[in-house]
Amino acid sequence: DLGCSSNAARLCTLFGADDRRLKRNHKLTDWSAPLPSLAYALRHALPEASPLARVMRATTIGVTERGAGREMTQTRCDRGAEIASLLGFTTATQEAIRSLDEHWDGRGMPLGLRGDAIPLAGRIVGLAQTVEVFASTYGVNAAMAIAIERRGSWFDPLLVDVLRSFRRDRAFWASVFGADPRTELSAYEPEEQVLMADDARLDLIAAAFARVIDAKSPYTYQHSERVAELAENPQFTQRILQRVTAFESIVEIASSHHERLDGRGYHRGIDAEHLCPLSRALVVADIAEALLADRPYRSGLPWEEVLRILKQEAGTAVCAVSVAALEASRV
Repeated sequence: DLGCSSNAARLCTLFGADDRRLKRNHKLTDWSAPLPSLAYALRHALPEASPLARVMRATTIGVTERGAGREMTQTRCDRGAEIASLLGFTTATQEAIRSLDEHWDGRGMPLGLRGDAIPLAGRIVGLAQTVEVFASTYGVNAAMAIAIERRGSWFDPLLVDVLRSFRRDRAFWASVFGADPRTELSAYEPEEQVLMADDARLDLIAAAFARVIDAKSPYTYQHSERVAELAENPQFTQRILQRVTAFESIVEIASSHHERLDGRGYHRGIDAEHLCPLSRALVVADIAEALLADRPYRSGLPWEEVLRILKQEAGTAVCAVSVAALEASRV
């Protein structure tokens, strides 16, 4: 699911609905067949609109968006594999993510791989994701029924047979749907795959999750990375003056990027007394990047206009030293 945010905005635009609900219900639908796909579109298009408007939107999706599902799946799978690579996961894991929506009969997405051409890990995860959604929604028996129904079409027949062999293993299902499945799962982590999270790896993890978050909307794409680049003035100061224990001190800095010196910011409304130099620099960097970027309601502003706006607020709302540093960086 690392790449799932990459198609969120497009799904919202197409259906006029919550992308999280769309995605979960999509897992409960046999989208490879025409009638269930049509029913899905009718059920989810413009949920707050009139029946006529919903039918018209569903029809429009069917006529104008042919191939969109494959395209969005390709984007999600590629993005997920790319982020897994950035996090240091193996090639096998990356390819499992890339192929988790392929079907045994070749009618899956995005590449239409068939049978053994689908990586084994991808076949396992493809079956597991469907079983998890149906089991958590309707129960284990319903999940088993779907797995058996799609045996040989969606899923590798041998894997379905393996799944059936422990359908009555109550201890296993209790651990899967218990209060803390993560702890149960950690017992199976291969020792040879344990990665040490040093400073360099923490940077990669932060960059990877910044991509996950920024991909949620085309208007925030690369926002976090650009903010980080603009806030690089304090980077060397931080390294010299402060050694960070994990993320303990970063939390305070990151959570203050919408605060103001005069206390009129959000979410806590703290004032200059409680804003350290790094927080102040991040506030300026965040405002600058937001003004420079395109938005649905306006084009990005030129640098000169951004600096003019920041200078008007310097000393009262934002840090004058940070604004001056930003201006100097453009010289």
